[in-house]
Amino acid sequence: MIELRNLTKRFAARGDKAVVDDISMTVEEGELCVLLGPSGCGKTTTLKMVNRLVQPTSGRILIGGVDTAGFDIVELRRRIGYAIQQVGLFPNMTVADNIALVPEMLGWNKTRIRERTEQLLAMVSLDPATFMPCYPRDLSGGQQQRVGVARALAADPPVMLMDEPFGAIDPINRTSIQDEFRHIQKSLRKTVMFVSHDIDEAMKMGDKVAIFRDGKIEQMASPDELLARPASAFVADFVGTDRALKRLRLMRAADAAMEPARVARLGFASADARTLLRDHLADTLVVLDAQNQPVGHVGPLELAAAGATLDAARVRPLPAVVRATDDLRSVMSMLLAHGVTWLPAVDAEGGFIGYVTHERIALMARAACVSGEASPQVAAAPRADDIALVAGAVR
Repeated sequence: MIELRNLTKRFAARGDKAVVDDISMTVEEGELCVLLGPSGCGKTTTLKMVNRLVQPTSGRILIGGVDTAGFDIVELRRRIGYAIQQVGLFPNMTVADNIALVPEMLGWNKTRIRERTEQLLAMVSLDPATFMPCYPRDLSGGQQQRVGVARALAADPPVMLMDEPFGAIDPINRTSIQDEFRHIQKSLRKTVMFVSHDIDEAMKMGDKVAIFRDGKIEQMASPDELLARPASAFVADFVGTDRALKRLRLMRAADAAMEPARVARLGFASADARTLLRDHLADTLVVLDAQNQPVGHVGPLELAAAGATLDAARVRPLPAVVRATDDLRSVMSMLLAHGVTWLPAVDAEGGFIGYVTHERIALMARAACVSGEASPQVAAAPRADDIALVAGAVR
C-alpha cells in the first residue's frame, strides 16, 4: 500500500547532507509499521514526505501503486489521516467540528458527518453526547489525543500517518490509548506509518518496525524478528540488553498455560482431591465452579478439615487471575507482585485454561535466547517435571 523507492531528502541548511539517504521500504495493506530510531535519524522526515509536508529531493512514493507526485497536494492530504503528538485541534472549534473538518471538505452531508463523528468518539471511548459540544480547552491531554486520533480517522482514509501521537500523554493514559488504538486497528486494518522514540511502544504496536540510523534503514522486520535476530551491533544495542524480557511482551498467557490437570470442583470428593495432590506432587489445587471458572484454591489443611465433599467454605481466595491475552511480561510482574509461583489463566468468558508459572515463563524466555528463533516453541503438554514446577502453592 505504501512503497518508498530510493527516497532521499537533503536540506541546504544542513550543508546539503542527506537527512534521508536512498531508502526503500514497503508497508503492506493493513500493516502498522513503526519508524524507530534516535533523534535526527530521518524517521519524521520520511513520514512527512509521504503526504508531501516535506518534498523529496529524489525518489518515489507510491500509495496503492500510484505515484503521489501526480496528486494535487490538497487532495493527497485529504486521502491520508494524520495524527501528531501536539494533537493540533483547532481551539475555536468544538470536538464535533474538529472531527468533521475533512468530511465537510469532501462534501459529506450533515447526517453522514454526525453519524461518523458519533461512531468515532464511541470508538475512542468518549461519550458522543458529552464530548461533541466541548472545546479542546475543556478536555484533558489524553482526551485531546483521542479526539486527534478520531479526526485522523474521520474520512475513513486507507492510509494513516502518526507522528508520536501518544508521546505527550502520561504513562497510564498512554497505555490505555495504545490499547484502544490496537483494538481499533485490528478491526479497521488501516495501513499505518507510525513514528516513535519508545522501543516498548514500537514492539507493542508494530506489525513491522524499521530502525533508522543516520538517514538509512538499519533493519526492518517484525518485532519478534528484531529482538530474536538483530542485524547489527547497533540494532542489538538500540533494542537493549533486556531483549528476552521485551520478547515476553510478544507472548501471551495462553502460550504458556499448562494443561489443567491439577483441578478440583466444588462438590468434588475430598478423598479424590487428596489423591490428586499426592499424584501430582503438589500442595494446592485450583477449585472451579460449575461454569469452569476458578473460585479459589485448596491445600492439605483445607482438605483435611473438609467433609466428604469440597465446599466453598474450605476454599482459599486466589490473589489474582491471569487473562489468556495478557502478555507474559505483565504476568511475570503479577507473580512477583503477589509473591507466588503460579496463577490460573482464564479465557475471554472466564473459563479456566490452565496454570501459568514463573518457571514456565523462564523456560520460554531461555528457549528464545538460546534458539534465537522468532516465536519459540515450548512443548504444550506438561511433562512430569513441568508439573513438579508448579508444586509451589499460592501463599
